[in-house]
Amino acid sequence: MKKFLLFILSLVNAAAMALYIFLSPVETVPSHYGFRGQADAFSSKWLLMLMPCILIGLGLLYMIFCLICRKKDGYQKNEKYIFRTVTAVFMFMLVVFWVLFLASVNWVWDLGSMFPMLLLMIIGVLMVFLSNMFGKLKQNKFLGIKLKATLSSENVWKKTHRVGGYLGVLCGIIMILLGIAGFFMKDIAYILLFIGLAAAIVLLCVIPTIYAQVLYSKEKKQQ
Repeated sequence: MKKFLLFILSLVNAAAMALYIFLSPVETVPSHYGFRGQADAFSSKWLLMLMPCILIGLGLLYMIFCLICRKKDGYQKNEKYIFRTVTAVFMFMLVVFWVLFLASVNWVWDLGSMFPMLLLMIIGVLMVFLSNMFGKLKQNKFLGIKLKATLSSENVWKKTHRVGGYLGVLCGIIMILLGIAGFFMKDIAYILLFIGLAAAIVLLCVIPTIYAQVLYSKEKKQQ
């Protein structure tokens, strides 16, 4: 049943957005916001249905993925974590799409720095949630830090994901705090955004990759 849940939810969401658009008296709405949060493109309100269609596609892809991979060992060992990850990403996109959707339909022409800071905070919450699962993941090719070092050694996989989990939680907390700070320090909001993105790259990509490679090299020398 779980594999159909997101697809069903995406259809309900699409119906809700379609009804909202139908009842809206406006015909033309902002369809794109630039880096500074200002509307720079306009179109028919029905173009906004592209957002729920993306979620329908995600729900459909997850359903197909489950049907194809259900018998594979890596999937079976991590089935609940894969579901939680996809669901978390789905909910993240759902929230972001509704924020943009309501802004467009209600003709909010300038989002200012509010949206990037809100986005940073939501990503931070997502990071904390996902990182808490890292230490529980079994070695697989579907989810996690998939490097030659981690896929070649179960010991390296476990240690890397344990460290990656701590770093991910730290990264999420940093993003949340930067997002909150951005609401009060609007003049440097975009600098805080870049700091958050840089922290994510270093903590989630660079350090775990180097750590895994060091562990793998030591393990090979001991063999």
